[in-house]
Order: sequence, then structure tokens, then C-alpha cells
Amino acid sequence: MSAIDDHTQTESDGQLGELAQVDPTTLVIGVNSRREVQLDPHFCRDIADRGVREPIIVRRDGDGRLVVRKGQRRTLAAVRSRLPLVRVLIEAEPNAPEDDVTGQVERIVDQYGENFHRAALSEADEARAHQQLLDLGLTAGQIARRTHTPAPRVRALHAVTASPMARAALSGIGGPALRLDHAAVVAEFDDGAADSAEAVEVLLEAAERSPERFGHIAQRLRDDRDERRLVAEHTQTLTAQGLRVLTDDESAATTELCMLRPTADSPPGTQIDPQEHTCCPGHAVHLSMRMDWSTKEQRIEATPYCTEADWHAPRFDRDTGSGPALEFSEHQVEEAKEQQRAERRRVIANNKKWESAAAHRRQWLAEFIARKKPPVDAAAFIALTLAAGSHDVRKAMESGSPTACALLGLPAPAGYYASGPRPLVEAARTAAGARATQLSLAVLLGGYEDGTSRNSWRSPTGETVAYFTALQAWRYPLSDVECLVLDPDADQADDADPADDPNAGDESEDEEAVGDGAEEARGPEAGDGEEPDQVG
Repeated sequence: MSAIDDHTQTESDGQLGELAQVDPTTLVIGVNSRREVQLDPHFCRDIADRGVREPIIVRRDGDGRLVVRKGQRRTLAAVRSRLPLVRVLIEAEPNAPEDDVTGQVERIVDQYGENFHRAALSEADEARAHQQLLDLGLTAGQIARRTHTPAPRVRALHAVTASPMARAALSGIGGPALRLDHAAVVAEFDDGAADSAEAVEVLLEAAERSPERFGHIAQRLRDDRDERRLVAEHTQTLTAQGLRVLTDDESAATTELCMLRPTADSPPGTQIDPQEHTCCPGHAVHLSMRMDWSTKEQRIEATPYCTEADWHAPRFDRDTGSGPALEFSEHQVEEAKEQQRAERRRVIANNKKWESAAAHRRQWLAEFIARKKPPVDAAAFIALTLAAGSHDVRKAMESGSPTACALLGLPAPAGYYASGPRPLVEAARTAAGARATQLSLAVLLGGYEDGTSRNSWRSPTGETVAYFTALQAWRYPLSDVECLVLDPDADQADDADPADDPNAGDESEDEEAVGDGAEEARGPEAGDGEEPDQVG
């Protein structure tokens, strides 16, 4: 054992002990109640930078070796960081042999109390400490480096400290205390916009009533806000050109141009050319926002309508059959029309909700694939999917699995048959063990994801049902519209989604694939849980 330097005396329970500095590689890791030692990189960097601030508690054994009683994480981190010396407190009592029942009981109780009764900083206290460092002149980057806190968590803390509403929500002022990741989203919407207060109220309600769907609701609010901004800009431009732009309510009560043919004399199925229809007094458009998944940018789509549908004819004639014509009262006709309008409003709302859910789902998938350990049933899922011969997966693989590459953060592929580098193949060459399993999952899940569309909530395929069943088993929080994939009779007026607005937006009802886009227990900063170096 290396020499002990600079030792002093300390008193504990009437017995003397030695405070010393020793080479951490000479310490012996004794029996410990903690079976799995987690040495996350942020903790190790903190130990490397600042050393072991709280002494490691050790006792001598019969051979004079120093056996770690409390502080195995600090010891192992110091060894990994190659510290030359660490502080230790050498207790006066000798280390108890394994056959000493009384001594082992004392050791277990000692180690248990060391960790079980330790209270970490609350996230509100953490935010206050962050603010104090900011007040003392440190930047967010400097705080991340000095405290060895992951940058995403520091950014969340920085956002919360800059928002009075978020600070109050994190501290539990006026209601239950929010988690840091939820409070950071509140800060995102506390920006002085006209709808800020309303959006924050929705988020606070969601955090309290349905925290598992908080990410879905936040994404809906983002999409709604972006849509209102973009629609307002385009409406102003089109109105200046003399074109009528329909509101959401007006479009729900009007006929989309693709559902009409020019006249009753036109052959059934004939489409009206939108350019030729501009001469019709009923010509109008409705603006809605769509995600372009290839560029990951929002775009405005103008859907043509006709407010004078009676001047035209339904695009397809209805087959009345050979039986006698049925007569309906005016009330029955109006009731049937209202039912149709209600169903259309439902389709419009759920189409919008599906696209928001797709963005959140893809973010969750990326975090899920980035985990170090695959789910316990990953091998069975992979085997079953390959044995079933999924059509969606095959199509995705033939195009180079672009969604899988996006989930893995790899460059977009040129295509299965195209020459040039294939990022997914190169990643697979060096993958092994758990990482290889995660890559396999990414390929299959990316293929399933490509097979989804806005039609999936109404007419899910068997592959889509299998996909969402697996996601639910892996604790992905299904949104209300995604629940319809597994249960077509699920309540459409699910009040667990405070952001739901049945009259919001409009989309055409034709099928269009959606794409890109967890949430871990701690949200944006998931995986960054640095523990204080005092923890044994």
C-alpha cells in the first residue's frame, strides 16, 4: 500500500480515526449492499475535474489493507479518472470478517442509511442554484462545464429560470409542482404571444390530469400555433389577390372541389379543374398546414372548395337500386346533413391530431432506439416480424430504410439499388450485442412507421395494429387518436387531451403517408441524471 500523506485525527463516537489521502487503486472494494454500480460519464467527469470532495469511508482488514465501507462509486470513478490521490476517512474499528454476524449487520445498516436517507436537490432547488450561478456571471455553457450537467438539462434549467410562469410551475406555486421537462415546455410558450396564457393553462392542466400525454399535447399546441401564423400570412396574401379564404367552420359546411363534377351532364367521376373553377363565383380555398417529412418543414396547402355546390353535381352518382324511391322529410334531410358535417369535423380534427402524434411518436422512437439496452422481448419481436414478412418493412428496405436512418441520426440513404455509401449497412458492420439489436429494431420500426398514414386511425392494417401493440407494450404513451388503431370504438371526445379542438383545421380525406418526427421519464434531459459525488 502506498504511503499515507497529510493525515490528521478526527473523533467519532468517542473513537479516533484518520483522515488521509491515498492512491485509490490501493483501496479494496468490500462487500456492499449496492450490487450494480452506475458510473455515468457526467459523474466521472465531475470526479476527474473536482476530485472526491467527500472522504471515502474505509476500515483496515487483518492484512492492513484499506477496505471501502461507504463510497464504492467514488472509488471506482476515481480509479477510472486516474486520480493519484483521494481523501479517505479510516475508521478506528477494524473491518468485520464475513463470519462476524454483528459486524455484517452494522455494515449493511450503515450502507443502507448512507444512501437511502440521502435527499437529492429538488428540481426547483436545482433551478434556483442555476439562477444564482447566472446572477454571478456564469453563462449556460460555463454552468454545464463547471457542474458537469448535460447540456440539454442546462438548457431546460436556463429556459425555466427565464420564465416567471415556468418557475412558479416548477416550484408548485398555485398547483402541483411540475417536472423540469414539463416546466421547460411551459417556458417555451411563455413568450408574450397573444395565446401564451391560454397555452400555458392547457399545459398545466395536461401535466396534472394526463402527464403521460403531455408530449402529445405540447406538440399539438406547437402545430396549432405554427398553423395559425402561417395561415394568417397566406390568408393576407391571397385575400389581397381577390381570392376568398374559408375559415375552419366555413370549410366544414362547404363542399370540397374534388367531390364535385362540372355539371349533371358530365360523366360521373369527372373532376373539376381548379384553374378553370376560378371563374365560378363560389370558388374559394381553405388553408391548412402540412408537414413535409422529407424536409422536416411545415408548409401551407390550399385546398379548393366551392360555396355554390348546387351549380355543379356530385362527382359520383349514387345507386338508388331498383326499389321504390324513398321520401324523407326536410328535418330528416337536415339531420343527415348535420351527421355528415359532424363526421367530417371528426375526420378533420383526427387527421390533424394524427400528424401531430406522428411527430411526437418519431421523437420517442429516436430516443427509444438510442437506449443502451433493447427491450426484453426485442429478439421475439424481430423474429416474429421477419417471419411474418411485413410488406411495410420490405418496401422500406428496398428504399434503403430512410426512416430507420433518420431515427438513428444517420445520413439519408441514396436508395437500395443506388450506388454509393449506405449508412445503415456501415453502421451495422461495427455493431455488436445490444447495439446490433437496436439497429435491427430501427429497421423494422422504421418500416412499420412508413406504413402509417392519416388513414391509419380509421382503417388500420394488421401490420399497423401489430406495430402499435408493440409500442404500447414498450410504454409509448398512445395519444387519443392513436388509441383508435387498437380500439376503433375508443371515445372520440377524450377529455384527457385539453388541447383538442374538434373544429380546428381542415385536411382532405384522401390517404397520405405521414412521417418524421418520450419521452423518457425526465423528458428532454433523459439519461443525464448526474448524481452528487457524495453518494456512496
